[in-house]
Amino acid sequence: MSVNLINAVYLRINDCCNFNCEYCFKHLKKSEKHQMKLSTLNDAIEFMKEHLPHIKAVSIPQREPLYNPILFRKIVKTLNSNGYRVTNITTNLFNLTNKVAKVLKENNTFVLTSYDGIWQYRRRHANGDDTSQTVLHNIMKLKNRGIRYHTATVVSGHLVHELFLNYLHLREVTPFIALNLDYNTFCCKSLRTLKQQLIKIHNHDPDYFFNKIFPVNKTYDSIVNNKVHTNKMCGAGRGGITINWDGILYPCYHGDAWEQLSSRIPVRLGSIYEGIRYDIMEKYRHYSPKCPYPNCFVRICGSCYLYNYDTTKDPFIPGIRRCNVLRLLYITLHQLIGGK
Repeated sequence: MSVNLINAVYLRINDCCNFNCEYCFKHLKKSEKHQMKLSTLNDAIEFMKEHLPHIKAVSIPQREPLYNPILFRKIVKTLNSNGYRVTNITTNLFNLTNKVAKVLKENNTFVLTSYDGIWQYRRRHANGDDTSQTVLHNIMKLKNRGIRYHTATVVSGHLVHELFLNYLHLREVTPFIALNLDYNTFCCKSLRTLKQQLIKIHNHDPDYFFNKIFPVNKTYDSIVNNKVHTNKMCGAGRGGITINWDGILYPCYHGDAWEQLSSRIPVRLGSIYEGIRYDIMEKYRHYSPKCPYPNCFVRICGSCYLYNYDTTKDPFIPGIRRCNVLRLLYITLHQLIGGK
């Protein structure tokens, strides 16, 4: 496997979060709080210069990169001084300061903001307190400063009856809506409600529906362009690597959460001190899911190792509820497109 096949580096600067969201992955709800030391960051930079000289930019994903805003600014400035740009971050935006916003603007950083809209006050708390007004204020700060951003909203089965109302709110707040469907919370009744809500959003604004809501846009593209379905795992370990806060290399931004899978598959791709295990990365290029529907017609699959493990205790077996939600999405859009 060639070094040039590594096309992205994710820098996981901590495993901390200031929120306590009801739907968070079980493996992320832990008491330990680790943050990357600046000495480790400098070692990571030297590692990238030596082993990945073609990489000139990094992403800083979740957990919560703004958990410590002062450390975040130090990390970004250290990266910048060594010729690296921070292209994007994923954050709950609660700790956005003016100094952090300035750094984001200087880097032309894209910000994916976790914001649940009208559900925020019920589901995303900091020390038991409502976070909705603070996060909404900070989203407007991004908008007013010309910082590129989108929002991501978790949709659970017990709240899906309010999806249209939330869509009306979110489209006034963000240029693009990512719906993260909490698959395991959907039953037959909530699946029917999901379909009704999707049709209602479509009827309100078909162009927005097909082009500015994920995963609707991805499904729409696969249908109208007749893209061939390939039954495969997600992109973890295939083209990108994550440098964890302690310098260990993992397949994706979930970092050391991968350790729970270590008895099933190799999860460490090396370290910044020992180099990259290309032999292990090669294995990830050939892994495939054990699909509950072998002849499935859905073309938007991309099975997540960690989500699978959380659901079925097997990194290769998707939960049947996930499959059912994606199948319903595909069928609904197929019917709407056919009626255009």
